[in-house]
Amino acid sequence: MTTDALSALRAQLREALRGEDPLELARVAGLLHRIAPDDPSLDDALNVLTQAPLPLGDAAIAALARVEDADEDDDPEQTWGALCALDEVLAAATLLGAAEACRPLTEEAVRHIRAFPEPWRPHADAATALLRDEPPPQGDPAWALWAAVEGSRWELPLDDAGMPARTRFELGFWVSLGVWGSENRQQLAAAEPLRPAPPWEPLAQGPGWEIALTQDDTDNPVLLC
Repeated sequence: MTTDALSALRAQLREALRGEDPLELARVAGLLHRIAPDDPSLDDALNVLTQAPLPLGDAAIAALARVEDADEDDDPEQTWGALCALDEVLAAATLLGAAEACRPLTEEAVRHIRAFPEPWRPHADAATALLRDEPPPQGDPAWALWAAVEGSRWELPLDDAGMPARTRFELGFWVSLGVWGSENRQQLAAAEPLRPAPPWEPLAQGPGWEIALTQDDTDNPVLLC
């Protein structure tokens, strides 16, 4: 984050401290805590937040609903706003020691983004930049959220007949990926911190079998059957 952006965030925190919305204060303080955890103004924010009723759970549910209601026809500004709303709640929860309570809700959002990647694909590069330059701290569920958005860029190619490989899988047709891995190499910023749990995108499944897309140790796509 640039010095100007950090100064702007500190100014937002001062304004939130003068206001009467503890949820807004928690959101701003959480974002500041991510990039400047030793900022002295956070002590003032925590003193206020420990004495004020904070509807963090309701805010998390509302943010998840925005993600689940997103559609591929939505303007990217809308879908970005939905991501940021959930991210801000997760930042606030992490600051206040409530990250684990928000993890199941975050996992729901991640499953939804992986199942319907189209609305989030315009933000894949921004997710990569965020995970590289302003990563959430250890234990913040937002790691999984932005990793799922980053992975939304993956898309299997069309075959010679113009049919997506995913459609062929779902119809039970044979699919040859050929050199797909070499043509679609991606270096995900989330891959190294999340190496114990690489991205896993189910493509099709049936009784006793499943096909999924993941990564190998060199970050190349791997199709598992």
